[in-house]
Amino acid sequence: MIGNFAGSGIHVEKTNFITIQDCFIGTNRDGTHFNSNLGDGINLFDTCDSMIGGLRGDGNLISGNSNGIVLSGDGSIGNVIKGNLIGTDRFLEKSLGNTFNGIEIRLGASENIVGVDDSSTGFNVIAGNGDSASLDGGYGVRLTGSDTQKNTITQNLIGYFNPPGGGFMEISNLRGGVIIDESATLNTILENTIRFNGGHGVTVISGTKNFISENTIRFNGGDGVTVISGTKNSIRKNAIDSNGPSVQDIPIDLGNDGATPNDIGDDDKGPNDLLNHPDIISADILYLYDNEGTGSTQRSMIIRGRLEVHSDKDYRMDIFAREKSGLNATKYVGSTVLPVTSEVPLRFDIIFPSHDVEIGSQITTTITDLDGNTSEVSHPVDLIQANFVPGRVDILFDGVNRWKGTLEPTDLINLIADWKAAGDSN
Repeated sequence: MIGNFAGSGIHVEKTNFITIQDCFIGTNRDGTHFNSNLGDGINLFDTCDSMIGGLRGDGNLISGNSNGIVLSGDGSIGNVIKGNLIGTDRFLEKSLGNTFNGIEIRLGASENIVGVDDSSTGFNVIAGNGDSASLDGGYGVRLTGSDTQKNTITQNLIGYFNPPGGGFMEISNLRGGVIIDESATLNTILENTIRFNGGHGVTVISGTKNFISENTIRFNGGDGVTVISGTKNSIRKNAIDSNGPSVQDIPIDLGNDGATPNDIGDDDKGPNDLLNHPDIISADILYLYDNEGTGSTQRSMIIRGRLEVHSDKDYRMDIFAREKSGLNATKYVGSTVLPVTSEVPLRFDIIFPSHDVEIGSQITTTITDLDGNTSEVSHPVDLIQANFVPGRVDILFDGVNRWKGTLEPTDLINLIADWKAAGDSN
C-alpha cells in the first residue's frame, strides 16, 4: 500500500528495467477506499524498458492520485503497462478515480505499449478517472506532445460497467476514453473496448498520422471518434454505434460540429482534409454462380454507390453492418479498393462474400485515402434480398470482378433505371 504522500506514490527517473507489480497505490490496503497521493500514482521520467503490472494477478491498483500513471521524457521508450486497474476499486464495483487522467504519455515518450499485443490476459481496466471540480483531464488515456509518437494502446477496457445484483452501474472516465492532443503523431489505438465514457470515445484535438482501428466504441456520451484538427488520421475497421446524447450516434465527426455534408469536387480543407464519404444508393444480397460455372453458389452482397473525390488516387472503402436483432450492434464486414478512374464522381458496384450479414441490416461505409485520411460515415441503407428466378445473366462489376448470376431480367432493368434516376447515363 502506497498512499498519503505529498508527491507521487512511485517516481522513477533515468533508471531502466524497473518492474512495479502487486501494489495498491492511492487506496487503503483493502483497495476499497481512498488513501490518496497528491502527485501521480506512478511517474516514470526518461525511463525505458520497464514493466508496470503484468499478467492478471500481477497488476497494480492505481486509484485516487493526480494522474494514475505518467510516462514522460524522450528517454521513456519501450515501457509496458498491462494488467492494472486504474481508477476503480479492486473489485471493479465503484470509481476511485484519479483526479486527471488514468494514463498520460507526454513530453516525447515513445514506443511504449499500454495493454497487450498478444492473447494473454494482461489488459488494463481504465475507468472512473476525472474530477468534475477540475477543468483538466478526465480521460482514460491521454497522448500529448508533438514528439510523443509510436505508442500503442491495445486491448484495454477504457470505461467499464458492472451489473451488481443484476443491476447496472457505469464506471466512466469523466470526459472521454482516449484523447490525442498537442500534435502527438504516429500513435496506434487498436482493439480496445471503449464504452460508457462521459464524452467522445476517441478525440483527436490535434494530431497527425494516428491509427485508430478495430476498436469497439459504444455507449459514450459524445461521438464515437472526433477529429478536431490534424490530418492523415486513419479510422478503420472499428465497431462504432450507440454514442452521443440520446444515442444520436455520429460514428466519426470531422470538426466536432456534427455530420459534414459532402462538397462537389472535395476541395474543402479541414480535419482529415474533410474527405467526402461515399454516397450509397443500395445494398443487396445476391446468390451468384462461381466464375468457373461449376453450379455452386455464393451468398454475396453488392453495394452500389458513388464517390465525389479527386480521381487521381486509390481509396480504401470499409463496409459495416448494423444488425437489427440481438444487441443492434455494428460490425466491420470487409474492405475493398476503389481504383483510380477518370470518372468523377466515381461510380462503383462492389461485391464480396457476406455469409453472416442479416437481411435488414443497415449498411454504412467510410473511405480512407493513400495519405491515411478517413472520411465520416456514409448515410445508412437497408440490406435487402434480390429477387431470383432461373435464367443466367452476365453482370460486370467495376470492371474487375465478373460473375454469373441467376438474376431476374426485370431486376437488371430496374438496376439500370436506378442508375439513370440517380443521374448516371451509363
